[in-house]
Amino acid sequence: MDSRMDKLKLISCFLVVLLHVSADQAMKFGAGWWASNIYDSISRVSVPIFLMISGALLLKKSDLLGVFIKKRLARVFPPLIFWSLFYVWWLHYNGVDVTGWALKLITKPAMYHLWYLYAIIGLYALVPILRRFYNNSTMPEKIWALSLWVVIGSIWPALSILSSPQSCLAIAPTATASLYSLSTFGGYAGFLLLGAFVSDIKINRWLGAAMFVAGSIATMAIMFWHSVRVGHPCETFYNYLSPLVIFSAVGFFSFFMASDKAEPSKLLASASDCTLGIYCLHVLLIGGILPMLGLVASGANVWFMTPAIALLAFFVSMAIVYIARLSQPGRYVT
Repeated sequence: MDSRMDKLKLISCFLVVLLHVSADQAMKFGAGWWASNIYDSISRVSVPIFLMISGALLLKKSDLLGVFIKKRLARVFPPLIFWSLFYVWWLHYNGVDVTGWALKLITKPAMYHLWYLYAIIGLYALVPILRRFYNNSTMPEKIWALSLWVVIGSIWPALSILSSPQSCLAIAPTATASLYSLSTFGGYAGFLLLGAFVSDIKINRWLGAAMFVAGSIATMAIMFWHSVRVGHPCETFYNYLSPLVIFSAVGFFSFFMASDKAEPSKLLASASDCTLGIYCLHVLLIGGILPMLGLVASGANVWFMTPAIALLAFFVSMAIVYIARLSQPGRYVT
């Protein structure tokens, strides 16, 4: 148990909620756009931090392969199946045609945020391999692997997109990188290595804070600049693999990891255990229940309503998930 990881999980989970509340308004210029841009830019570290936590916790262990697979399957498949079926029901309840969804769920999430549960399956499959590399590699080899990932999977494609004034693309290895079979170094797996690495080197707390603030401000600025060039809000530099988002995530993660490891309080540990459930449930609140009550963040009210709705959705979700986790089935799916 590590209180630093529990704090990171809780704050990152709230940032996911904040991100999803602000995302729609950030995709259209107008009243409240700058507020949404600020909230969105700050929140983009959330998913990278979750992946870095997984890397820091999993890559340094040495479970047998069978034990690891059993644990991870039990961790990811029950929530994936339950929440997929839950949101298929929710869509049906709201008049959406869900014909054929039993098969569609194999290749498509029922609700947009459940993509993470699909992605984590592939990342968990890589953990035994990455674990062998990380625990048996030298410091220069770790730096080499991370450098290749950052340059080929982040900096190079970002610069390529910037060189095309009208380009609004996701950040991914370029065609040239693929030509040289370097595209292997793209994707989210690098965050697992990055989390393990940063947790070992321990960057100074205040340097970490400065990195997060600087990276977030730079994300806000380049989002605006690039969107104006394209002619409409463009998510390219909100991408989790954006160099600025990676830079911010390293700073955010380092700020917490600079503290000494300590046992979490019972309250902190219980709240942290709810984060997966909060992640899965909160979209129902911000996209369904709260708008029915007139609680939406749009136009000039975005500055206040975005954090207010995010906080309300976060704590209501936590309360529901905490109660659900009092039962054995509830713990399996949250």
